[in-house]
Amino acid sequence: MPKRGENIHKRKDGRWEARYKKGIDVNGKTVYGSLYANTYREVKAKLQLRQQNLAAGLVSVKEYYSFREAACLWLKDSQLSLKGASVYRYENLLNTHILPVFGNQHIDQITGTDINAFLATKLMSGRVDGKGGLSPTYVRSITLVMKAVMAYAAENRMCIPLRSKISKPQPIAKELPVLTQDEQKLLVNMCLTQVNETKVCVLLSLYAGLRIGEICALEWEDIDLENRLIRVRKTVSRVSGTGENMARSTLVIAPPKTIASFRDIPICSWLVPVLKQVRDKQRSSFVASSRAGFVSPRTFDYRYHKLLRTAGIQAINYHALRHTFATRCIEAGIDVKTLSELLGHTDASITLNTYVHSSMERKRDQLELLYQ
Repeated sequence: MPKRGENIHKRKDGRWEARYKKGIDVNGKTVYGSLYANTYREVKAKLQLRQQNLAAGLVSVKEYYSFREAACLWLKDSQLSLKGASVYRYENLLNTHILPVFGNQHIDQITGTDINAFLATKLMSGRVDGKGGLSPTYVRSITLVMKAVMAYAAENRMCIPLRSKISKPQPIAKELPVLTQDEQKLLVNMCLTQVNETKVCVLLSLYAGLRIGEICALEWEDIDLENRLIRVRKTVSRVSGTGENMARSTLVIAPPKTIASFRDIPICSWLVPVLKQVRDKQRSSFVASSRAGFVSPRTFDYRYHKLLRTAGIQAINYHALRHTFATRCIEAGIDVKTLSELLGHTDASITLNTYVHSSMERKRDQLELLYQ
């Protein structure tokens, strides 16, 4: 345990911090530095070594941080501006891919060349199971975290700014899967037969564009059947644990990631009696649940795929229902600005570039206009 006068204490994030005198600034004021470690014994040893080196003139008053220390400080300081799901995702990227390589290196010794070589390796053979490389999109996420940590370290004088550029891999353009007209009719007919909480939620994603996290967090109080409105105000997110359970993640109901995701969506008139039918026989306050509490996105996704198998429809991810909704809206002539607001996008260009793709039939129809 720390002794009086050691300037060692345990932080709220579970790490130990040792404070020491680095020197005197131009105004004669004492400048202090900090060292961090996971245990008291480790931070005390680091403190003793630092004090010895300072006394011997072996190091300057500049602090030496490992990449791990800088990353932890960046993640902690970023929590005010990031949603819990983003913090969990970045933490997972750090622990799974980045820290095993750079964690113990002095951050001021890492170069852009080192990072680019690391990213290239991830593209070629970065999968944890050893079965090939990671996708360009996934590696771009790793790049984002690496750049953010290095920029944070430079801003806080833990290292000098990188002199060489970090190269982001180019994303591979993929057209997301979408239900065909026939598949959509088949799925809708299946959902309207002996309708229940799962089936009505699939219909809501098909005809309102709700994300799976928004579906799982949706409560009956969020649905105004009289005015035919769905009020999207929350979503189910996965966040990191705290304290002794840092390694465990938890599902929570939280506000959406962006202001644009707070939205009101009109309900198709034919869906109103279907919703009433489910609501009148349901006990749970959550639309997707038959019990107290919300259903996890993984559980709901399993139920959705079971519906597809029963209907004889090819396996297609749940997010494709939202993509199908967007595509059908464009085919029906709904303008992109309106669709962007319905989907909860911050910019209409996101709607065009990510979700809206012309079908081959529509391309043919459009080209035929050239000869009329």
